[in-house]
Amino acid sequence: MIGLGLALLGAIGWAGGGLAMRVLTDREPDLDIPGITAAQFLAGGIPLIPLVLLDGGSTEWSDPTVLAQLTYLVIGGQVLVYLGFNAALSRWPSTRVYAWTFLVPVVAVAVEAIRGALPGIPATIGVIIVIIGVAIVNLPRAEGASTSELGGKATRPNDPSS
Repeated sequence: MIGLGLALLGAIGWAGGGLAMRVLTDREPDLDIPGITAAQFLAGGIPLIPLVLLDGGSTEWSDPTVLAQLTYLVIGGQVLVYLGFNAALSRWPSTRVYAWTFLVPVVAVAVEAIRGALPGIPATIGVIIVIIGVAIVNLPRAEGASTSELGGKATRPNDPSS
């Protein structure tokens, strides 16, 4: 039950951070996205320090493989991804940006397929449904009026200045 609660809390925090980023970039278009992203990482990481100190496990920090994996996860899997995500939130509608996050399991299934573990029929159907859904959300008509419908003026959906 604690794990479920923590997972729910994490999902709420992630969604709240993304929505807050969207509101901030709407209000302040020249917002320092790398700075805000760094602040989000610190806000999430600092509370975990006591847990690391109290954990009885051990890690062989001198192992170059561990350091390479950690570097890849931190830089590639976190920093670059969240900088891109937050930058996308400042430019595109939230529905479009968040829809792309549904592709994470699709990429995992594809990686496993490349490694030789082909997905079953239900997983394949799920992958197809997700890809179609993301494609539909990213169609221009899904985001509202086109430029021609607005008399040549392109606007951002939910933009208070339009």
